[in-house]
Amino acid sequence: MGVWYDPPRRVLHDLTLPLRLKLRPGHLPFGDKLAVLVLFQPRGLARSTFFTLDHLVAQGYTPVVVSNAGIGPGDMDALARRVALTLMRPNAGYDFGAYRDGLRVLAERGVSARRLILMNDSTWFPLRDDDSTIARMEALGADFAGHIFKTESAEKRGLDHVESHLLMFSDIAQASDAFRNFWTGYVMSDTRTLTIARGEKRLTQTMLAAGLKVRTLLGREQLLEILGGLDDRALCQALEEVVHHREDAAAFCSDLRGAAMQGKAWRAAFLGWVDRELRSSRQHLLAASFVAPAMRHGGLGFVKKAADRRHHLSRMRVLELEAAGAIAPLHADVRSEIHAAIAGWTPPHDWRSPPPDPERSGHG
Repeated sequence: MGVWYDPPRRVLHDLTLPLRLKLRPGHLPFGDKLAVLVLFQPRGLARSTFFTLDHLVAQGYTPVVVSNAGIGPGDMDALARRVALTLMRPNAGYDFGAYRDGLRVLAERGVSARRLILMNDSTWFPLRDDDSTIARMEALGADFAGHIFKTESAEKRGLDHVESHLLMFSDIAQASDAFRNFWTGYVMSDTRTLTIARGEKRLTQTMLAAGLKVRTLLGREQLLEILGGLDDRALCQALEEVVHHREDAAAFCSDLRGAAMQGKAWRAAFLGWVDRELRSSRQHLLAASFVAPAMRHGGLGFVKKAADRRHHLSRMRVLELEAAGAIAPLHADVRSEIHAAIAGWTPPHDWRSPPPDPERSGHG
């Protein structure tokens, strides 16, 4: 339905948006580094949201909030102290629809930035006060940067992409025809799979096709390089800490641990398995199954809020790592919300078969 319905719906959305869009100026002036944060929190803003905004300001970014839900007076007052502008829009098009509307409003106001972040609240980010993720992304020297690069299976290689929960664009990228044409031509959808296909996957491929420099902090290749550089003891620990949501994978890794204890060969088999699994997003994800080594050794700076079992188990692993002193302590608000998410988790109906792409929770 969305394939034929979405284009005319976009025309109607654009025509009527000025009547439905609510703008609230904030107290901060616009700077040369902007961060557009998309929210969907209809029950009131989480305390960690204000922590995120404070972190962005500390990193030199002026936040602009685009909310796909209404915001109460108390939350709006707290937001105003931390942002330059808040936009409340109809809940349409998930995060990419909100990114597009936010960029349109900023362009209409003549607001531009030397560096731009687009991010959403589908993750807890940052996890602690001294997080270095944004500084490390800036240091990549990329036109288009992100936290995670996701590799698809061989038959879908043209769909490799930067995960859209944290995206960074240079002035060169923003001035490119590729960037402008992507957002001008973007057709939003209320279907998750179409949003992922038209949004984060097409955006990445558009940036690559334009010859722009695309870099991320972590991905399949980076994680394999990290794991391959560990000694046997540390790599065995990574093997032990894989987050399993499938019995066959758990059994395979258990056999490898047994081989390691008996002094038999196991490293190549484990690294080969990680390589194969991260070539597809069907089952094992870097920030879910391999969250422990990614945090211990790769500087992974977020935890996903997605409802599927993979991410529920990964959240439990993160709290275990913190309790064991294996990672630095989490911010109190982040820890509290992760605890609450674990306590309130209900298995999705199809939890035994994860979807081809992780849920874009927090939006829609």
